[in-house]
Amino acid sequence: MHIAYLDRSGAHAIWRLMDATALSVIADSHRATYVKMRDGRQRPALPPPTGVSEQNIDVPASRFSSDPRSTASFKHQFRSWCQKAAPQIVHTNFCVPGSLARKIAKRQFQIPVVTTCHEMFDSMNPFLQWGVRRTEKYADAIVYISQGVAQSYRPDFDPDQHGVDRNDPRHRLIYNGIDVEHIQAVVQQAHQTSAQNRPTSGPVLLSVGRLVPEKGHGTVIAALPDIVRRHPNLKYVILGEGPNRDALLQQARSLGVAEHLEMPGWVDHNEAIRQMAVADGVIMPSLSVQEGFGLALAEAMLCETPIVASRIPVFEEVAGGESDVLSFFREGDSCSLGDRVQSILAGTNESKDFQPLVDRVAEKFDVKRMAQAYLDLYRQLHLR
Repeated sequence: MHIAYLDRSGAHAIWRLMDATALSVIADSHRATYVKMRDGRQRPALPPPTGVSEQNIDVPASRFSSDPRSTASFKHQFRSWCQKAAPQIVHTNFCVPGSLARKIAKRQFQIPVVTTCHEMFDSMNPFLQWGVRRTEKYADAIVYISQGVAQSYRPDFDPDQHGVDRNDPRHRLIYNGIDVEHIQAVVQQAHQTSAQNRPTSGPVLLSVGRLVPEKGHGTVIAALPDIVRRHPNLKYVILGEGPNRDALLQQARSLGVAEHLEMPGWVDHNEAIRQMAVADGVIMPSLSVQEGFGLALAEAMLCETPIVASRIPVFEEVAGGESDVLSFFREGDSCSLGDRVQSILAGTNESKDFQPLVDRVAEKFDVKRMAQAYLDLYRQLHLR
């Protein structure tokens, strides 16, 4: 088989997920190609894993959501590439350019199409929703990364023990996967050298995520004045970048806590894990409108660091419930968040307290499990 994976060039989180699946395809003596749409507006692409081919499709940057120049250029180039490369499976992800690609692949070349839905349906604008609905008939399999995402597309989604929808087997659940063994090795190393890794002598709270309103960082900043009264040397560190940086800085200044906020931007993935492992608390304050899985939450569950997360359906699905080392606060409620943070900063936790979280991630969200599920799906479609 020749599997073509397709998304925007700068969609780093999705490409990291696809890496493990593509490598499993290659290990099974098949071919994998990353087809990346580039419009010059996104951050530089990640290099593909060894053995994975790469095809870049350069298009003009869209000036508005339905700009015909970008879509026309992509359709022409993708059509030509399919004709030459003859992939046997096309795996699309986000709706731009996935909606265009799956129509071309299926309608013009009869190539089986797998689509993974990573985002909550209501988080997309009406134009994107229309594109998804109009082209989903061209997908042979539609995968959802959580039950929350599935039910946002299909309220009657009812998976069996294999994650396949009892009402329509074209739809299924495959959880996102993380490299459990690698992350545990990074965490162990971080704990061994924790004195050197700690950026300050006071408590450190850490969040990982893009600087956009949907990630909820403003809720944490709103809670900081009360928290720093008890912990005057506390730092709140956000690892990520995005358009909300200035607004977050202004909010911190207006509340008199700017000196307690650090936003170093994006860091290497291993460095993010190391910082989570040595922090005093990991805060996951996302709003429910956009969060489809919470990859950083699953990773944090391996770091043996107390976690405070917003009580949104997908976080409850990933976490599997509350415990002494993982607690929830009311979504968007800074007072509720502050109470939970004060609790973890006042407490002590032995490593055994974290074992249920580690076991849950290893059992449900290991990358090997995800990769095998996709490989099995590709084989089913190819043998039809």
